Amino acid sequence: MWTGSQRLRLFNWCKEWWRAILMRRNYNDPAYKEFRLKVLKRDKFTCQMCKKRGKRTRLNVHHIMKWSSAASLRYDIDNGITLCKKCHDSVNGKESHYITYFLELIKRG
Repeated sequence: MWTGSQRLRLFNWCKEWWRAILMRRNYNDPAYKEFRLKVLKRDKFTCQMCKKRGKRTRLNVHHIMKWSSAASLRYDIDNGITLCKKCHDSVNGKESHYITYFLELIKRG
């Protein structure tokens, strides 16, 4: 028999596992590819933080409002911004601190 706390732990684990599966991004999804390309074109294939561009610059399209917590904005071009890998890595884990800054960068164009 499972105790109440064991059942709760198992339930929470299953819930997190399903959440991870359902929230996983499919990079081959045509809607995601279209979103990514639209953001890159709008930003002229240029990192919006450091302004790096070029064939040797690895660019990421960053979701301003997180993919996992803003499902309705996942493919909204105004929720994406182009960042080089270095800038993207520097923002990772601190996304909430950059929301206003990124939105201002997009408005300036």
